[in-house]
Amino acid sequence: MDSSVYLVVSDLHLSGQEKPNRLDYGRELEVVFKYLLSLFDKYEGYEICLVFLGDIFDRSYAKVSKACVDLSLLDLVLSKASKAYSLVGNHEITYYSNNPFWSLVNSLDSDRLLSVVNRNLQPLGYQNRLHVLDSVVVGDTVLHMNHYGVADSSPVSDKINIAFYHKALYSPELITHAKMSDLPTNFVYGGSDSSVNVLRKYDYSFLGHLHMLYGTWSLDGRSTVYYLASLGRVSKDEVLDSFLERNIPAIIFEDNKFKHIEDNLFMLLSYEDSIIPEVDLQQRESYELQKSIARVKEYTSVTDDPISNIRSLFADNSQILRLIDLTLNDSFAEITTDFSDRIMKLRSGRTEVNE
Repeated sequence: MDSSVYLVVSDLHLSGQEKPNRLDYGRELEVVFKYLLSLFDKYEGYEICLVFLGDIFDRSYAKVSKACVDLSLLDLVLSKASKAYSLVGNHEITYYSNNPFWSLVNSLDSDRLLSVVNRNLQPLGYQNRLHVLDSVVVGDTVLHMNHYGVADSSPVSDKINIAFYHKALYSPELITHAKMSDLPTNFVYGGSDSSVNVLRKYDYSFLGHLHMLYGTWSLDGRSTVYYLASLGRVSKDEVLDSFLERNIPAIIFEDNKFKHIEDNLFMLLSYEDSIIPEVDLQQRESYELQKSIARVKEYTSVTDDPISNIRSLFADNSQILRLIDLTLNDSFAEITTDFSDRIMKLRSGRTEVNE
């Protein structure tokens, strides 16, 4: 077929682990799959292929039954596609053991990936439901598969070059734009601030891995970059009512030639429909307590005055400072002053301390 559509699917993070702060994490992903399945109707008449950007499954699965359920859900989509490709993300490598991803792959046909992965990382499938390659040629276009941890594929001259990434690439400009758009900026990790420059060599780039970076940017008016965030929101901090929109872009070819890229926007479930607020509050309080304990353990006093040290340690906690003020009555202040005087005498070598 000369007319085809490649649907780009960012990190799904199907999970075999229960998330105590969630109403139903599986239901959140069902929304994604329902929308993805609707695109097969939208592009009826085209040969439809899928490109997954890695981290299809979040971690290793402890329960076989849950792995089977998630594989069945994924198969609903794979069975409709003419072909499906996938990047290998960091979760496919880090959580290799009991990761259902590897049951969908029969061979790693990527020399760049084979040059860096551990020999113990072997496909377990009897067929390639997911194809792991270095690149795919579609008429006048080359699709470059830049897996996690591998060197970038080189652009091909006289071709349209489209890259898929599972890497942390961003720039200060993207951070500024995110702030101005009231979007999250805690995507900043694992990459240098200038690393987005490597994308300039491609005509189009699609990036997963950065869960909280979302939007479309133009680099010098020539190269277009799609940051697709994560479809599976592993952390509760990713569930924000101001950050629900997602995109499953369609790369469209007609007469075996690149035509254009089309956005397919939809909304994830809201905070109210995703999070159990009581558990969320308990987890936040527990997290803050652990942070406070760690800070106390690591704190080094800066003066000989214990009260000043306590004030310094909790300088950003108005409630604790208020409790200190309420506790410091006249008698308590007198005791601490006397205690400080005794310490100073001992340090100066004077032993005549009255008992």
